[in-house]
Amino acid sequence: RPTLDVLQKARTNIEHHLKESNTNTNPPGSAQSSHRHHRTNRKD
Repeated sequence: RPTLDVLQKARTNIEHHLKESNTNTNPPGSAQSSHRHHRTNRKD
């Protein structure tokens, strides 16, 4: 079934992406916020 294959590929892609995100410990949004805060503290 082509549809099933496509779904499986998409699922694998999503799982891989999630694993990569988890490796970063912090989510992109949180990391950005932390970085911004650090910059502000430095300027202060």
